[in-house]
Amino acid sequence: MGTLGAMASFGAQIMVSEFDPALVLQLIKEERPTYALGVPTMVLAMLEHPDFANRGISSLVFPSGVTTVPPTLVERIESEFGVIYNMVIGQTESSGVIFMSRLDSTTYRKSQTLGVPLMQWDTMIADDNGRPVPIGAQGEICCRGWDVMLGYCNMDEATDAADTPRDGWISQGARIALCSPSQFGLKICC
Repeated sequence: MGTLGAMASFGAQIMVSEFDPALVLQLIKEERPTYALGVPTMVLAMLEHPDFANRGISSLVFPSGVTTVPPTLVERIESEFGVIYNMVIGQTESSGVIFMSRLDSTTYRKSQTLGVPLMQWDTMIADDNGRPVPIGAQGEICCRGWDVMLGYCNMDEATDAADTPRDGWISQGARIALCSPSQFGLKICC
C-alpha cells in the first residue's frame, strides 16, 4: 500500500529497517508525512513512548490493520495523535489494501469492521473448498482482482508452497465469521 501509493502520487516513502518507536516518532516529526502505517502494537508502543508528548505528529491519517482494534484504542489514537484513524486489511500478494474503513465511520464502526472492499476487488468469506460461507459461519477472507499476484518472480518453489490464486481468488490468510455486511463495512463476530 505504502509503496504503490507513494509511486502513484509522486510522493516520498520513508522506510525503517526495523521498528523503533522513538525513531518512527522522530521521522514523523521531521518529515511531516500525511500517511503512516502500523499494526496496533506499533501504534500502542508509540503512544506509550516517554517522548510521545514532545513530538509534533498532527499531520497524519493513520491506518492500522491486521486485527480489530478496541474502540478505546481508536479513540486514543485519534485524540493523542490528533489524526484520523482508519482500519485496513490487505496483503502484499494483492498489491496492498483489500478492505478499508470509511474515514467518516464512527469509532465503533472503525473498531468492529474490516471496512469496505476497495473498488478493484471481488471479495468473499470462503470455506476450505473456496465456496462462500453463509453469514455467521467461519471462513477465510478471499479476494480477486486485476492486481492479485500470479506467483513469486523466479521463485517456483515459493509459489508452489504459497496459497496462490485458485480460479483468480487468493486467500488473505485470516479466518473470520461475518456477522453482517453494511455500507460501513463487514462486521466480524470472531
